[in-house]
Amino acid sequence: MYSKQWFLFFLLKAEGIVFTEKRQKSFYEKVSLPDDNGCMIWLASVSKTPWGAYGSVGVGGIRDGLDKRYSVKAHRYSYALFIGFKNTDSYIDHICHNTLCVAPLHLRETTNSENGQNRAGLVSNNSSGYPRVHWAKHANKWRVVGKDKYGKSIHLGYFSDLDKAKKVSREYGVNLYTHNDKERE
Repeated sequence: MYSKQWFLFFLLKAEGIVFTEKRQKSFYEKVSLPDDNGCMIWLASVSKTPWGAYGSVGVGGIRDGLDKRYSVKAHRYSYALFIGFKNTDSYIDHICHNTLCVAPLHLRETTNSENGQNRAGLVSNNSSGYPRVHWAKHANKWRVVGKDKYGKSIHLGYFSDLDKAKKVSREYGVNLYTHNDKERE
């Protein structure tokens, strides 16, 4: 089921309304030149969420022949403008981990699962400094726990040596997950 915002966004795109020359120019005026990392930062309206700050672009309204005005995340607008969506229920992943970046080469279309694989850092309660590895008090060892494609936990072993536990976790992550860029470095 698609939200009204999504339906409107794709309707406007199909009608050629969103990406008029005037809209494109307006979009470019609100974006910085690429920084040293190649990020093009959104400089206009920003919404803060638990996942980071995201730029937003207004679409719809009277000038588009619609009753209501909607807000679309700037990185999604940029992706649609420069690349185009293959699937309407896709997520857009910031490869650079900067949620205000709208550089098309720093964005990729993903599923929700793939988007979650490309995390900038570890969860706050991580004790090992490595994903899927934590200290198991009852065993007095490092435990590695992965998840299958359905989200079910899989015990990968107990290890006295943290380096060995990290290696097992990394091999598991690289083999199972396709978008965990940090572990592939």
